[in-house]
Amino acid sequence: MTNKTPKNHYIFLGAITIIALGLVWYYSQVTVNEISILTSNISGVVIENKDEPKDESKSESSEPSEPEKFVCQSPILKVDSVGLYYSSQGDQLGVGPLPPMVNVQTSYWVFWEISNLNKNLKDFEVTAQLPDGIVWNNKKTALAGSLQYGEMTRKVVWTVDQVEQGKGNYKVGFEVGLIPTDQDTGKILNLLTDIKYQAIDKSCNEKVSGSLNNITTDLVFDNLAKGKGIIIPFE
Repeated sequence: MTNKTPKNHYIFLGAITIIALGLVWYYSQVTVNEISILTSNISGVVIENKDEPKDESKSESSEPSEPEKFVCQSPILKVDSVGLYYSSQGDQLGVGPLPPMVNVQTSYWVFWEISNLNKNLKDFEVTAQLPDGIVWNNKKTALAGSLQYGEMTRKVVWTVDQVEQGKGNYKVGFEVGLIPTDQDTGKILNLLTDIKYQAIDKSCNEKVSGSLNNITTDLVFDNLAKGKGIIIPFE
C-alpha cells in the first residue's frame, strides 16, 4: 500500500517557507545602528546615534559660571599708644612729682606710632579724649602727618594722608599735665581715653579700624615709672 502526502500539507509547508524567507529579508534590512539602539533600550541605556549631528548647546550648561570673588587681605598693622615719664634710655621727659601729688602738676608724654607691614593705607587717623582734670600743655612733636588739639572738644587728632607699606617714620608725641585734687588721693587716674584709629586700605578701598587701651598714671610701658601712678596727699 502506497502512502500519499495530502496536497494541503505541501501548501502549508510552502506558506511557512515563504513567511520565513520574508522575515529573514526584513531583518536583514535593519542596520547595525538600529540593532544597537534596540538592544540598548532593553537595558534602559540609549546609545548615541553617531550619524546624527550633536547638539552642543544641550551638553553645555546654559548658566554662566560665577567669577571668582576678590578677597581683600587684612593689613598687618600695629598702632602703639604709650605714656611715659622717662624715655627708654632713662632720660626724664616728664616734670613734677612721681607719684603724682595733690595740688601739684605732673606732666607726662604720650607717643603714638604706626607700624605698617604689608599694605598701603590712606586717610589714617588717631583720635583720643582728654578727661576732665587733664590739661593740654601745647608741647608736641610730629615726624609725620598733622597733630591737632581742639579746645572745645578736648580731643586730640593725628592725621596722616598716606601710610606706605614698610616705609616712613610715622610717630608723634605730645605732653599732657595732671593736677590731682584731694578726691583723687589713692587713685590711678586716666590721662587719655577713648583712643581709636582708622584708615582706608588702598588695595580694596576698605576701612580698617580699631581701639586702644586708655593711658593712665600707672605707666605700664615705662620701666622706671610704672607702679608709681597712685595719687599721694600733698606734703
